[in-house]
Amino acid sequence: MLFDCSADVVRRFIRLPEGASAYIGWVDDLLGHVKNAEIEEPWELFTSEPPKELGELSRILEGLRALAGEASIRQQSPFTTHRNPRAKKGCAFDTACRAVRQFHDAQLAELESNLRAQFCSDENGCSLFLLRDAAVPVIWPPADVLMTVPIESSVDLATSWATWRAVVEGGRRICVLPVVEGYGLTSFAVAGLDTLNVVRNEADKWCTVAGVQPLPLINVAALTAITNPLVELDGIRTYWASKGGRTPVEQATYDQLLSALEQSRATFQALQVSAEVTGAVNQFVDAVLAGELSLAAEASRVLVGETGPAWQVLGQLLQAITEVDISLATARLVEPAEAQI
Repeated sequence: MLFDCSADVVRRFIRLPEGASAYIGWVDDLLGHVKNAEIEEPWELFTSEPPKELGELSRILEGLRALAGEASIRQQSPFTTHRNPRAKKGCAFDTACRAVRQFHDAQLAELESNLRAQFCSDENGCSLFLLRDAAVPVIWPPADVLMTVPIESSVDLATSWATWRAVVEGGRRICVLPVVEGYGLTSFAVAGLDTLNVVRNEADKWCTVAGVQPLPLINVAALTAITNPLVELDGIRTYWASKGGRTPVEQATYDQLLSALEQSRATFQALQVSAEVTGAVNQFVDAVLAGELSLAAEASRVLVGETGPAWQVLGQLLQAITEVDISLATARLVEPAEAQI
């Protein structure tokens, strides 16, 4: 870290706006090194907390990154933009950082306003938000674009994606959160730069930004409790087929997973799901256990946006069960309203 935060930080800064995007990415990596040093080093052996110098170093690097971002927009050196002969000694950098924060916020507000004007209307019911401080801050100011799309909207995601991607700068992720009756359908949240992929682990944060509640997916959670051990069981079965045998430990692991699967199946049977859907789930599980469908073998394809037969069936089941959760959530909203009437 000390080697990286050497004269190169200043030398490359002086050359701005030349190489601004590369400089932003590089400084972002340095900030990651500093944060790792704060978290991972055994500071408790020497003192009660990480050195204050690490916090100061983070502050300086964040300021340099922001100034580099501004330079990429203005296409001029930060020394030209923030030249102030009257600045007090030792204050010029902090003064420039305060000014660039104001510019940063103004740029984000303008970006958000422009994109909303192009993408959102009363007709489609969509809303747009910026997810500030994107994970990959190549485009400045760093922010991903979040679209909330009502499931009853006329918006076709496949068609709209091309339009959105053509307008939004290439370095910004586009994130899509389907919504219904004030709830976010986190199981169907997607995001990407070139292609859209499912990103359920981020969707709860998106709900907070969009001002909606995550849909209580009671039945979907019960289905997940079935599919998680099912994928592992299928993986073990595939491994045994290629290996030609099994050890007692492997068999014990398989038996434990099978027991967990059967318990989850019993729990699912007791939920408010139609006999038709329950039967389809049981048929799917039996097909995977019999080797007719392979969840494990197709899992890697899902990561690149492709789905095989097994995952297509699972997607259909997930959609049907999510519709059950939506109906239950809608009913819970209607009942208090009817009681008031």
